[in-house]
Amino acid sequence: IKPLWAVRFSAVMVPKQANALQMDWQLNKANSETAEFEKDWSYKGHTGALRATGFITFSRAPYYKNVIRAIQTGDTAEANSLISIISSQTTWDTFGGIKYGFGLNVEQDLGYGIGVFARGNWSDGHSATWAFTQIDNNVQLGMFMKGTLWKRPMDNFGVAVAINGLSPLQRQYLELGGYGFIIGDGKLNYGRETILEVFYNVQLAKFLFISPDYQFIVNPGYNRDRGPVHVPGLRVHLEF
Repeated sequence: IKPLWAVRFSAVMVPKQANALQMDWQLNKANSETAEFEKDWSYKGHTGALRATGFITFSRAPYYKNVIRAIQTGDTAEANSLISIISSQTTWDTFGGIKYGFGLNVEQDLGYGIGVFARGNWSDGHSATWAFTQIDNNVQLGMFMKGTLWKRPMDNFGVAVAINGLSPLQRQYLELGGYGFIIGDGKLNYGRETILEVFYNVQLAKFLFISPDYQFIVNPGYNRDRGPVHVPGLRVHLEF
C-alpha cells in the first residue's frame, strides 16, 4: 500500500560565486537546507497532492541594504565592488548571506484526462540572489489535458500562467542602477513579470513527438518599459 504522506529533507552545496558552476567547499559556512511535507489523497478515484516546502540558505551573498547604502552615500568604490559580486563578475571571502522562504504546491486530477495545479512561493529577498534566477515571489496556475478527450491518447495539451515578483530591497537595488547575473539595465520601471505559456505535444509517429510552444511575457525583467515579448518554441522527441 502506497503511503498517503511523505517527509523529505535535503542538504546541498551552494555556488562559491553567484550562479556559477564552482561549488563552495566551506560547508560549515555555505550550505542550503530544504524540508518538504507531502500529503496525497484520492476522492472517487481522482488523486491529488499538497506539498509544503521551506528552505534556508547560507552563502557569500551580499545584502542589498549594504549596496543601497553605498550608492546613496556616494561610496562608489564599495557600491561597484558589491555590484560586481552580485552580478557574478567577481567573488569574495565574506560569508553571512542568509536567505529563507517557503513554497506551496497543490495538484488535482479532475478526471477525463484533465489535471490542474496551483503553486506559490516566497523568499525574504534581503540577500542577493545566489543561484538559478532572480525571483523573490511567484504564483502559478495551470491545466493539463490528455488527448484521449479528442481521440488522440498520446497527445497532450497544457496551459499555465506565472506571475513573478521581487522583494522591496531587490527592487530598490535595481531601481538605483544595480544589476544581477540575469537582469538589470541601469533603470527599472517596476512591474510584476507575467508569463502565459501554451504547448501541445503531438505524436507524429510511433517514435516521433513534437511540441510547439508559445510564451507571452508582460514586463520582462520586471520592467514596464520592456516588452511584451512573444517567444515561440519547438521541442522534438525521438525514441529509438
